[in-house]
Amino acid sequence: MISTATRAMRREGFTPAQRDNILDGCCHYCGTAFPSEVDHVIPWSRGGSDDLENLVAACYRCNRDKSDLTPEEWAAARAGRGAAWPPPTREAILLDLTAGLVDDADAVHAAVSDETLLDSLVSYVDQVHRHGEDRDRHAAMLAMIHAAGGASK
Repeated sequence: MISTATRAMRREGFTPAQRDNILDGCCHYCGTAFPSEVDHVIPWSRGGSDDLENLVAACYRCNRDKSDLTPEEWAAARAGRGAAWPPPTREAILLDLTAGLVDDADAVHAAVSDETLLDSLVSYVDQVHRHGEDRDRHAAMLAMIHAAGGASK
């Protein structure tokens, strides 16, 4: 383990302008728009540098899931738990979930208007992003969305 004092001495860091340039795009790993974090491809704790070639944009979910793994180790860890590689985007997960609801505008409107259901959707997206598809949970989410749409009529 590298001590905080040692880290402070060795780290060069990057400027706010460099951070903005890195974050100007999509998550390097899943492609989600508007990444919020800068990730070290080769983790700094494992000898990676603060050089721009080692820094990429990452969404919160990918950065937390990757932790201090290399991309190869992370892909293997995801495969070991049955999760897709590369991780799916939030948009792809929601499009997959709502694909059958194109003609049910009431259900979609209710889904994004109901705070409890919206919290469930966020939780579902997190679960699919980290652990992969769960057909039972997918069916349960669809049922919740349909029920909310029926209740709003």
